[in-house]
Amino acid sequence: MEVKTEKHEQGNIPLPNEPIHEISSLGEGLLLKKRQTVELDEEFANNFMELAEIAGDRPLRTTHVIYLARQMEAELFRWEQASLITCICEGREYRMNGQHTCWARIEAKLPKHTRTPIQLLKYEAKSMQDMRQLYATIDRGMPRNMGQVVTSYLAEHPDFPNFNQAILRRLAEGLAQWLWEASELRKLHTGDERAYLLLTTHHKTALAVGSFLRESRKEGGGHLCRGPVIAAMFATFAKAPQIAKDFWTLTRDGVGITSKSHPCYTLRNWLLSAVISNSASPVVTGKSVASNHMLWGCLQAWNAFRADRDLKHISPHKLSQRPEPK
Repeated sequence: MEVKTEKHEQGNIPLPNEPIHEISSLGEGLLLKKRQTVELDEEFANNFMELAEIAGDRPLRTTHVIYLARQMEAELFRWEQASLITCICEGREYRMNGQHTCWARIEAKLPKHTRTPIQLLKYEAKSMQDMRQLYATIDRGMPRNMGQVVTSYLAEHPDFPNFNQAILRRLAEGLAQWLWEASELRKLHTGDERAYLLLTTHHKTALAVGSFLRESRKEGGGHLCRGPVIAAMFATFAKAPQIAKDFWTLTRDGVGITSKSHPCYTLRNWLLSAVISNSASPVVTGKSVASNHMLWGCLQAWNAFRADRDLKHISPHKLSQRPEPK
């Protein structure tokens, strides 16, 4: 599969004609005094956390600590790419970063003698302003988002032939909502995990869903290409692949449906008008619906289709839990 990349010739990237207000001009000098590799064991992590904290340091986010600890336990944390930074100012050493990494190292359940080599950078500032400047410039990189992690594993992978990156991202999103209904749980399961499950446990179902999505993009199936709908596809294709293809083809095209009470007719019209809400409320006024309830509505229609019964209205908000696909 050909991957298109955007190329720029030198001098062809227009920069905004705006002045840069250089806060660095307020300082007196900053010097990197030492760079070394250290083992981030529990003792080192605890000692690092005992260093003085700069005023204005961001609060500890327990969710990020949990995320990093799980990455460490999964052997996906790249120790050699991480760094801890301190700064000596007015005779005192301050911690510039690393609170999440250190707490994660303390909490992570790692085998004994696990290697944890990490870069330690020690600066010296001539003034507090210089130290504030150093702190403010840390973590300015562009982290890879969930979709980028997934596609880095799966794009042009022989197990997903001719699947473009948009479909791969959609598959990962739908898989996650199918497996972990609560958003808090989905946040725990990284792009690495989602790619792994697409390549292993749920590979056959992912191929079936992905092939249908690829076909649907040519057939005007935009109302189906949303996370909760794809999650419902995973649930139904896993249950009965051929019946699921018939069900979703009818829902996509509406061709051959003679009754306005047919589950696919009702679901099709509902999806064509429904908008996913970002609100915490399960149902919003108008045509807005919560993401999870869109999944529930799809499964409600699927179960009616499987039971060969009419369905005049999609009403997931009246259900107490996610329907189990029949």
